[in-house]
This record gives sequence, C-alpha cells and structure tokens, in this order.
Amino acid sequence: MTSFIPIIQQMIIGSMVGKTAIPRFSSAKIVFRSLSLVLLLAGLFLVIYAEYIWLGLFLPPYLATLMTSLTLFLLSIGMGFMGGVFNDKKSGQTNYNPVDITALLTNILSSLDEDLEGAIRTNPKIAMALSTLGGFMAGKKMDS
Repeated sequence: MTSFIPIIQQMIIGSMVGKTAIPRFSSAKIVFRSLSLVLLLAGLFLVIYAEYIWLGLFLPPYLATLMTSLTLFLLSIGMGFMGGVFNDKKSGQTNYNPVDITALLTNILSSLDEDLEGAIRTNPKIAMALSTLGGFMAGKKMDS
C-alpha cells in the first residue's frame, strides 16, 4: 500500500505543474525512435547498395547508377505521399475518436480498489485526493 501513495502524489503534482509524473521513463520513447531511425537508414542504404551491385552485374556502371538513382527518386516521392496520407489520417482520427476518460479512470480505480480500500476507510483525505486527481485529469483531457 505504501508504494502507491508516492506515485499518486507524483501524479497529482505532475498534473498540476504540467510535467510527466515519472520523468525517468520519458526519454525511452525518444531513444527507441532515434534507434529505429538509424536502423531504417542503415537498412535503406544497404538495400540501395545491393541494388547497385546487382544491376552492375548485368548493366554498364553508368546505367546501374542511373537505375539506382531513379529508384531513390521514386522511393522519396512515395515516402512524401505516404507522409502526407498518414498526417491526414492522424489529424482526422483525433477528431472522430475521443478517449473515454470515465471508463479509463474506472478501470484504474477498480484495479487499485483492493489496495486502497483500507487506507481510504482510515483516512478520507486519500479519497478526496483521488477524486480531485480524477476530476483534474478528466478536465485537462477534455480541454486538449
């Protein structure tokens, strides 16, 4: 039980200040995205280089280079169009699929119900803090 109280306090303070509740996990998303980008670039480089070598077996070097550059050009155009399509779908999706905050908070509180029941009965301030936190988070989610 005592392990949940500091987490709840961090969530309340983080919500009021506007920062994340647990800052040590916030950089993991950036690290994984940058690692994914590096691996994607390395893979694309190797695929294009393999295409150049394979075309170099059958064609003269200048034609192999021309075909490889044409492939890169078409790939960049395709990625540009895909980026535009994904951005349009993402902006449309946020407008039509709102998050059901009531169900989310109900699931979270029901999972913590067994651990918090005794503490709430002995100290009603925890119940007040949890309801305030839920209302504050729901209001903040509705604004954005």
